[in-house]
Amino acid sequence: MVFLLASFNNCIRFFILSSRLISSTTVFEVSILVSYMGSEEVILKAETLKIFEHKNVPRENILPLIKSTRERALKSHYYRSIDTYDFIFPRISLNPFLKKVIKKKPILDVGCSFGVDLRYLETQGVNPTNLYGVEKNSDFLQLGFDLFGDYSNGITFYCGDILHDTHFKSVQPGRKELILSKTELGCVHSGSLLHLLTRDEIKQFFAKAYQSLSSGGFVIGRTASFESTIQNPSSQMRTVLSQSDFESLLQSSGFVEIESNLSMSGALPKKGDDLILKSLHFIAMKE
Repeated sequence: MVFLLASFNNCIRFFILSSRLISSTTVFEVSILVSYMGSEEVILKAETLKIFEHKNVPRENILPLIKSTRERALKSHYYRSIDTYDFIFPRISLNPFLKKVIKKKPILDVGCSFGVDLRYLETQGVNPTNLYGVEKNSDFLQLGFDLFGDYSNGITFYCGDILHDTHFKSVQPGRKELILSKTELGCVHSGSLLHLLTRDEIKQFFAKAYQSLSSGGFVIGRTASFESTIQNPSSQMRTVLSQSDFESLLQSSGFVEIESNLSMSGALPKKGDDLILKSLHFIAMKE
């Protein structure tokens, strides 16, 4: 059965498509189409709604919170994923290798932005005290807290630059510092960062990830990719590596058991009609 709730004052339309049972709790598979004055559209998927439900955010507050977060973020930082509302979807849910690392601990998300991926992992049963996020833009971390209303939650967020910093202080008072050289992580994740770096910076990132992982730990994530390596494909993307070049960088950084999957799932923006960038999901292990 399809349920429809329409509000013509702000032109918000809710379409509840189906429902299913998850862990004895009914979770609606919902597609919500939002149109403010007919100019903007937002589709919220079940993975996103599950995060808000987990955080006990009233459903009627979700859409205004998302719209407010987008507007506040765009005032100081333009990213296409923010402008198009893609920031609200946990892209880590699309990673085909996620099941291999879900029980590793702790898990560090580098370039975590609003912290959506980490909060999704929490809905998948990961203890939030084993989840860390590093983001160099403190505004994004605060916007994440405001969006989900969970400043005091168990996930620990740090502000800093993974390429240049070695010690990270949490933005939440009373939380322990993150010192990469003294930390043995079970997993390092990067979902929306590597294509923004130069080739040398990507190598530097892999070196830091390798250093901070325990033996048997994984680096996992997603980046833009193409049939051949491209430098500066857009104003924000700096390096788009081919699948083979990307795997070679992982191997030269010491990682083993390298796997990658190239697909249109979660595809990234394209530059020009002749360049369609794909998503490269990857995983590699430290021996």
